[in-house]
Amino acid sequence: MEDKNNSMEDQKYMTVREMGDLLGLKKTDRYWLIHKGYFQTKVMGGRTYVDVESFERWYANQIKYHKVSGEEPGREVNERTYSIRELAEMFEVHEPRSMRGSSAMNGKPSWSADGCASRRNRSSGGTPARPT
Repeated sequence: MEDKNNSMEDQKYMTVREMGDLLGLKKTDRYWLIHKGYFQTKVMGGRTYVDVESFERWYANQIKYHKVSGEEPGREVNERTYSIRELAEMFEVHEPRSMRGSSAMNGKPSWSADGCASRRNRSSGGTPARPT
């Protein structure tokens, strides 16, 4: 904070501005992250500070925000999840297709992975109810 010779690892807290600069965010986006409660903060002397350890933990478990320089986000989340490409390789899927339910064979609407009814199975009477 005050001592610019300290590295981020030596600091327990950083200012909201430092956190925003680290992620390349403008003021509104900085305070939006604070408001969402993604990491711990502390108000000292009327200023809000971000707990560095909780920020780094959050950063390692998300993939949306990227540091301007430094490590890529999602280190921890990538260790316990698979990408679409990795799943396709595991299940030997070689064609791009969306997932369809087996109900397409019996004339009922099938639902894709994103929850949309298949167009070929929609009845002309409007949107079918979601299967239970």
